[in-house]
Amino acid sequence: MTIDSSRPTESHVRSSDVVQHGRPLDETVREEVESGLALLRRGLAHRCLSDYTYRNLYLFRDAHSYRYLPGELPCISGISYGGAEFLLPLFDMADVEIERLRSILGDRAGFFPIARQAVDRLKSGLFSCSTSRDDADYLYQAETLVSFDGPGLGAKRSSVNRLLQRHSIRVQRLTDEHVDAALAVLDGWCHDKGKQPPDADIIPCREALLGTSGLRRLDGYAYYADGRAAGFILAEELNPGAMAIRFAKGRVEFDGIYPYMFQDFCERGRGEIQWVNFEQDLGLANFRRSKMSFRPAELLSKFSVKPA
Repeated sequence: MTIDSSRPTESHVRSSDVVQHGRPLDETVREEVESGLALLRRGLAHRCLSDYTYRNLYLFRDAHSYRYLPGELPCISGISYGGAEFLLPLFDMADVEIERLRSILGDRAGFFPIARQAVDRLKSGLFSCSTSRDDADYLYQAETLVSFDGPGLGAKRSSVNRLLQRHSIRVQRLTDEHVDAALAVLDGWCHDKGKQPPDADIIPCREALLGTSGLRRLDGYAYYADGRAAGFILAEELNPGAMAIRFAKGRVEFDGIYPYMFQDFCERGRGEIQWVNFEQDLGLANFRRSKMSFRPAELLSKFSVKPA
């Protein structure tokens, strides 16, 4: 999960002296938190924000100093990459008096991330709402990623064809047998990009591959080119028919591996997967170019909301 484009290291975020109360995200709070997140997901269908799962919050618990604040109106407190403290409400804000919301929020920057549908239910004029393009989720029709049929997508079809002409591709469901190959891809990707922990999403990605604290490994596939580990994809269901791509890593030497993985993933899910969420771009130019190049059907805004 990402909040804004300013991305310091994990150690910097953890050094903040805010968010000193609440309970850590662990097995003891998982059911309570997931119950609240299920309430947020309800009614959003394929427009569900990528943030609204316990697993996602758990994987980025250190990066954002997440804490669970239980009670009648439970929340998740956290800190953005830019250092702003926020609350993710695990309840419908429209059902709560504004004075109560003001009291819960205190001097934090705002309630975040709030879906547009929830914002639309708030009483007009009583709240200050803002959104950043950097936070918006990229939403795609799965069928478009299968066919790459449409304006601007011819280059994706061509890159997949080149990959298949140059290499013999094998796909395996990401079971224990293929985790080492995926970890090798992650290490290779770090080398290709000149990154190392705690840069980017390396630590959460490794944890997602290995499984964490009572959470099974995310669903996904390992991709081999000529018998060599070339890429992997890890995904999570948000709502029926809507999947979030949590992690996708590929080796730079295998040109076309990313569009191939997305195409293959959606093709294998035909009939069950109609929408795919690529999450946000962090405000990073290369992420934005890459995600826009797949021609999203929609950008899902995430709002920061504060009582006026």
